[in-house]
Amino acid sequence: MRKRMINFSAALLGVATMASSLCSCSNQQKESPMKAKVEEYASVELKSDLVNNLSDKEKELVRIFFQVGKITDDLFWKQTFGDKSLLDTITDSYAKEFAMIHYGAWDRLDNNKPFLAGYGEKPDYATITRWILPKRSLMPLRMKTRTHGTRLFAATKTVL
Repeated sequence: MRKRMINFSAALLGVATMASSLCSCSNQQKESPMKAKVEEYASVELKSDLVNNLSDKEKELVRIFFQVGKITDDLFWKQTFGDKSLLDTITDSYAKEFAMIHYGAWDRLDNNKPFLAGYGEKPDYATITRWILPKRSLMPLRMKTRTHGTRLFAATKTVL
């Protein structure tokens, strides 16, 4: 009887160990396919000692430039993606970071192919010029300049 109890206990311990290892394997999070894409980029901190030589008025101007940069960045998000808060629904941290790098769900370095589920081809209207100018206005415009006479100007990118 005692031998049976030991065999039963050993078998039970073996089953418990196997079940535990199987559960831990299935609970391990899969590595994101976006991890490699994010790791292709480097985060760089820009610093300069030049600010130490600026006057108070010049330092205030630099602060204003940073404010303008933030406003411009927000406008660029709106023109290229729309509601940036939609990124908060992304559960994969690497996919979210990649979307932050590319200002949306499309890989700019891979012909704007979507990398997030639920997003198709990048819409034609995802540029500010489409909102401001009618299509015919995107054709080359003639502008008068003082020194160069008439020259051709084509607005193919965002004009702010």
